[in-house]
Amino acid sequence: MRKFQKIATVALSSAMVVSSFAACAKNDAGTTTQAGTQAGTQAGTQAGTQAPAESTATPTTEAPKRDLGGLSVVIGDWWSGDPAEPKTQYEEDLKAYREQIQKDNNFTIAQKKVAEWGTGDNGMQTIASQSIQAGTPAASVMILDSAWVPGLLNNNMFYPVNTLNVFNFEDEKWNKEVIKSLTYNGKTYGFATGHEPRLGLYFNKRLLKDAGFDENCIYDWQKNNEWTWKKFEELCEALTKDTNNDGVLDTYALCSQNTCFFSAAVLSSGAQFVSQDENGKFVNGVTTPEFLEALTWAEKMWKAYNRPEELEDGADSQWDYFKNYFKNGKAAMRIDEQWANSEVKDMADDWGFAMFPRKDSLKEYINYDRENVLFIPSCFDAATAEKIAYAYNLYTNDVPGYEGGDNWKRSYYDLYRDKRAVDETLAMMRTGKKGVRTEAYVQGLDFGDGFFWQLGGGSITAAEAIESRKAVFDQVIADANAALDKIGK
Repeated sequence: MRKFQKIATVALSSAMVVSSFAACAKNDAGTTTQAGTQAGTQAGTQAGTQAPAESTATPTTEAPKRDLGGLSVVIGDWWSGDPAEPKTQYEEDLKAYREQIQKDNNFTIAQKKVAEWGTGDNGMQTIASQSIQAGTPAASVMILDSAWVPGLLNNNMFYPVNTLNVFNFEDEKWNKEVIKSLTYNGKTYGFATGHEPRLGLYFNKRLLKDAGFDENCIYDWQKNNEWTWKKFEELCEALTKDTNNDGVLDTYALCSQNTCFFSAAVLSSGAQFVSQDENGKFVNGVTTPEFLEALTWAEKMWKAYNRPEELEDGADSQWDYFKNYFKNGKAAMRIDEQWANSEVKDMADDWGFAMFPRKDSLKEYINYDRENVLFIPSCFDAATAEKIAYAYNLYTNDVPGYEGGDNWKRSYYDLYRDKRAVDETLAMMRTGKKGVRTEAYVQGLDFGDGFFWQLGGGSITAAEAIESRKAVFDQVIADANAALDKIGK
């Protein structure tokens, strides 16, 4: 291993500010549920779903064999448990393929939990930075939530993987947006495979029917490219009702976390919190007319149709009151991450999952990746890093006989009540127009206090929120760009 440039652990930890957007990527216990679990998610079916037809392909290893000298490769995360026994033909073939490539190339590889979620003493961010500084990385390939990336990247802890002549980032399996956003000064430092579905809209089918709509109307509008802000407004108005005529609203169209709702509204308009120029430098997107328009619309919708937290009392008067409120059928729609299906899976009413509606003037829906980022620690020497990359590349290749197609759906079908959530919504999130939540890579940006939280509480307007934070955001972004200039030097 080559010597790593030492930095003060305390200074690094204090500099690693996690964006408020991370609140949309973890549950109330502070742990992730499905975010980033590209390997090891459950496969199967449930009433009303059907998995893709199983192939009887016999796995073969077509890649050239290479002796890696017994190298042990660990893919480190914060969620993996003991590997489950295969339940389907595909899982059996996947296991056989991975066993064969390890035997043929003389290495071992496994994805393991090496830390906890977050930034605490045992959190992934801390364990990763401390172990790399010590020259004994906790894993050969590490997985980070995107909000944790800048603290490590800016301190040269990521190996420039495009210098290894192993990965062909033009291959379909790679997430091109993540790779582009993590390429600076001609070098690529982070990568990801696939596109994990993220922000969307959960809807209660019973409440739709009670309001006179077809229970699958949102799916139909989405499929026909008619699911727009205007249609959303019409639906919200019809779903927010005083059912017993006592002058008090009994059902609301919406109940969501303000961060998730306002983020979805902005991104569905084509605006961005932070963009990147042709040189990869960060640009403040908050000051654009498009951002103001989207945030002003979201403010109007939030005030008119979202169940206010202050109406709750007792045990329900918590920041996450909206979870039980939606689950108990008192609100028709909840905007949240795809992984939140685990929180609504067993609710009594039937439910579905759709894209957030698009801005009317756009021609297509937009889904932004907030993908977990993988990297090889920079403390490895070039020869070792190349072997790790070679092993990981084989590990993530398609199983022969299952190339491309709909194999990704297998791990999602049993998480939803109907096939349309997977075949239509998740498919669109994976393959439709998309970008990257670039603001996560800017260390120190905070859209919580002084922005979303006050906007959601009604103490400031959209225009006031933007004006009050403009100078702060400009400085933070300028600092981030200055840090980019030093990466790799």
